[in-house]
Amino acid sequence: METLFAFIAELLGKLRIFIIVEQTQRGVLLRHGTLQRVLEPGWHWLWPVIETAKVANVVTDTAHMREQSLITSDGKDVSISAVVTYEISDIEAFMLKIVGEGSAVVDIAVGATGEWVLTHTLDELRDPKKWRELARVMREAGAEYGVRIRKVKLSDVARAKTLRLLGNLS
Repeated sequence: METLFAFIAELLGKLRIFIIVEQTQRGVLLRHGTLQRVLEPGWHWLWPVIETAKVANVVTDTAHMREQSLITSDGKDVSISAVVTYEISDIEAFMLKIVGEGSAVVDIAVGATGEWVLTHTLDELRDPKKWRELARVMREAGAEYGVRIRKVKLSDVARAKTLRLLGNLS
């Protein structure tokens, strides 16, 4: 029965004949999976079955980067987390170059932070002026995917002893 409902829901989704893009959104129109155009706010007609639309919010938002346990360039174990303020600057790149748009900003932040921490000392991590450098690294990483990083705030930088266990302990 659930399979039938899932099939009907998918069919109704494919038979959609219009989409409304809100003021805070932008989108892309795909025909047979190929980009046709960027969708600006407003009402847009769709050819059922052959066209699909993908939309995302493009206004300023924040993402909370999960805590990471890393080692600084001076060999100190640290735990670090951050809040990233961002917006979508290129909807085409954002929708078509990545899968899982929802986690993309966090993934960019985690990767850039990991690389940045490895090249800085603990004292440098505690210096808010150095955070601008981290923001620059994140901006460069995000630009390829249509994400503009506006601000990075390290919400937690602490010395931490890390114990990593490998394998399944069950």
